[in-house]
Amino acid sequence: MMQSMHHIPPIDATVPAERTTVTLPAPLARRLRGQAQLKGRSVSSIVREVLEAYFEGQGPPELPSFTGVASSGRSDLSERAEELLKEHFGSVPEP
Repeated sequence: MMQSMHHIPPIDATVPAERTTVTLPAPLARRLRGQAQLKGRSVSSIVREVLEAYFEGQGPPELPSFTGVASSGRSDLSERAEELLKEHFGSVPEP
């Protein structure tokens, strides 16, 4: 069996994993499954490798141009956000 030239990041058991669903056009899904079978790998491992390669070298997303244009006048806003929302609205919205 031929190994990929790319580094395949192992799943780190200490980092929580999430299952997700991705909708692909049928031809792309067939190509993905075919490559997985050909390489003796799981579809998930190929998707993880491709995503890692895509995000590698990219910095954090650029902040919107309006970031930082206003001031709340509070120096503790980020540390007390939930507490302040609860004081003002009576509850904190669930994520």
